[in-house]
Parts: sequence; structure tokens; C-alpha cells
Amino acid sequence: QAKARSDLYVYVRWLLLKKLPGSGAHGKLPKRQRVETVIRELRKLPWDQESGCHRLVAKMILKLARTKADAVPLAADCLAGLHGFRPRTTQLVLDGVCEQIDFALDAPPRQRPMRTAQRLVGFAKFFGECYNFSLVNGATVFAAVQRILRRGHDVTDNFRAAMAAKGAVVLHRARLQRERQNAELAMREASDEDDDDDERGDGEREIMDPE
Repeated sequence: QAKARSDLYVYVRWLLLKKLPGSGAHGKLPKRQRVETVIRELRKLPWDQESGCHRLVAKMILKLARTKADAVPLAADCLAGLHGFRPRTTQLVLDGVCEQIDFALDAPPRQRPMRTAQRLVGFAKFFGECYNFSLVNGATVFAAVQRILRRGHDVTDNFRAAMAAKGAVVLHRARLQRERQNAELAMREASDEDDDDDERGDGEREIMDPE
């Protein structure tokens, strides 16, 4: 049995899941025109606390990001255009992205269904697009990447010591190469000075003995 949906729910879902990605006849319109039209229509919605419009729009944007990979940049662009007027919606979307990424990472890889893995990729891509549209700063992105890389494992002391030793070797080789380059440069400069002195001496002898 289908759930009873309000007119607002149906309209927002149609805007973000049909018109924005260009489903059906809407695909004939340019992407920029579709984004601007959807932003303009979203701004006309009743954004009061009782309507729950913030959570509804955030829910549909997250659903678009996890289900249609081609529309991820459009979803971020639409959210960026709406951010100046409804920043609370942006906060709800970004919080939802972080929660979904943490939820997907908490599940063991062998018990993680393929659908969860695909959604994780979609949310990660959407998070990157939010950075491209200046919705998050670089520090937030690197913090999220670090949280993803460190999830589920730790760096042992032996591995840390081995990497430190390897880094010291690489640094020593780079220092030796730099010293070698400086020595070769000094030798070339000294050779050029000797050639200049020889040319200057030949010129003086020609002036003193014109014959």
C-alpha cells in the first residue's frame, strides 16, 4: 500500500529527482537553466518551521546524491544556490552526508552490502562537489579524508619506525644530490671566470702589440 504523501512532498521530489537531473522531457533543457529554475522554485516554498521544508529538501538532495551519480554536481550546485537564502538546509545536508559516510564505514567490509558501498562513493563525490562550490572548506575535506583513511585500522610502532627510517634515507639522498648540484654549479662559474680572464688577457696583448 502506497504511503499518503503531501502535495509539498510530491512537488519537492519532482523538482529534485525529476526536473533537476533532466529526466524525460526535462533533459532537453541546458543544465544551467534547470539548476536556476529549480533554485527559483525552491525559494518559493513555505520555509516555516511547521512545514518541515528544510528537512524535506535536505532529504531529497541526499537521495539524489546517492542514487544518480551523474546528477551529483547538479545537486551541489543547487544547494550552493540555495545556501545564501536557506543556510540551515545546507547544514542538514552536510550533517546527513557525514552521518551516512560514518554509517557505511562502521559496517565491516564483508558484511557491507554493495548498495551501501555505492552510496558511500556517491556521498563522497557529493562532499567533494560541495567543496568545489565553496560549501565546505579545505580543512573540513582533509579532516573527512583522514577520518576515512584511519577508520578500521591503526598504525603500529614498527611501521611508524620503518617509515621514519625510510624518510631519513630519502632526505639524506636529497641533501647529497643538492650538495652535488651546488658543487657542479660552483665549478661551472669558476670555469666561466677563467675563460673571461683569458679573453681579457688576449685583448690586452693585442692592444699592446697591434702587429
